Amino acid sequence: MRSAHRFPLSRPAALLSCAAVALACATCSDPKAGPSLGSSGTATPDGGSDAGAGGDGAGGAAGQGDAGGSGYSPLDPAVKGNWMQPMLGNCINVEEWLVLAPPETLVRTVIDRNACQPPSLSKVAGTMKILPNQVLELTFQDKVAYRLWRRTAAVLDSVVGVPEPQLADPSYKKGSRGLTLLAFVRATPGGPFVRSDVLQEVTDKPKADTRKTTNVQIQVAPAPDTAKAGEPCTLSATISAQYEPGGTDPITYGSEKLEFPCHFATDPGTGWLRILADGHETSLAWDKYFDSKGLWKKYSKPVAQLLYDSFRPNLLQPPAQRGVLVSLAAHGWYYEFINEPPTSIK
Repeated sequence: MRSAHRFPLSRPAALLSCAAVALACATCSDPKAGPSLGSSGTATPDGGSDAGAGGDGAGGAAGQGDAGGSGYSPLDPAVKGNWMQPMLGNCINVEEWLVLAPPETLVRTVIDRNACQPPSLSKVAGTMKILPNQVLELTFQDKVAYRLWRRTAAVLDSVVGVPEPQLADPSYKKGSRGLTLLAFVRATPGGPFVRSDVLQEVTDKPKADTRKTTNVQIQVAPAPDTAKAGEPCTLSATISAQYEPGGTDPITYGSEKLEFPCHFATDPGTGWLRILADGHETSLAWDKYFDSKGLWKKYSKPVAQLLYDSFRPNLLQPPAQRGVLVSLAAHGWYYEFINEPPTSIK
């Protein structure tokens, strides 16, 4: 279930079916649709592990924007650009590009330079909606499948806590900003920070209709807005997930309420405010915590994986975005690039 890797991705065997294809094809047929993609954690300093994706719109403020909503949010101008996430591992060398041009234009390109099989380049167009509370809804379609992916997202001035990417093409020109899909957004002053992920997938060959939903709500006391480094705090989180496999198989669900003593600190890499659960300086602490609670055995495998992926108690608050917390986990981060995605593999 959990396996090591070098850069944002774990579960290498599931790369093309989960991480690299998580944005593949989409439908808007059901505005409540659901799932997230799964991955697992590798210990790195300062919580810089892969976190996988989690979230949903089920009951979370950040996920409650109308699926049919339109109009611009403050995020719109910032979203425009070319965003890329490299994924490296055993026989894995993948680039996932998202070209976002509000209000609706979206192109996803996946370049696979896998040394264990012939390289490939796939490109699919989609549509994009920017819902309230900095939620991106990305919709893709191909000949046999549809996929709707709704994520709580934020664009920041830098890529936080993520190693510099190993670029396969030396002509790439990296920008300075980062797009994270591991953002926790506060809808109201004093309210919880919420991250939501909804993925609905319908595949015609073979016929399948799968829905996964995850939601995280975080409260920090005292509020981080005026906190100072060294000040103690309490970090409370409610993480929940639901897996609907379609057909006659049962729907499974899980929810956990967590509370950690924490402290505020100044992040050495950015100078931003850091909310750090005591003893959770690396992702291995989350692994041990999850194991100690017996959560892998308590829930179905899909639900346990979603819960595991949805949260790490190691967060940063951007100074210019007091209503946002971001995870140091690497998996949700995309780099800004000045160049367009390649049209062929060199």
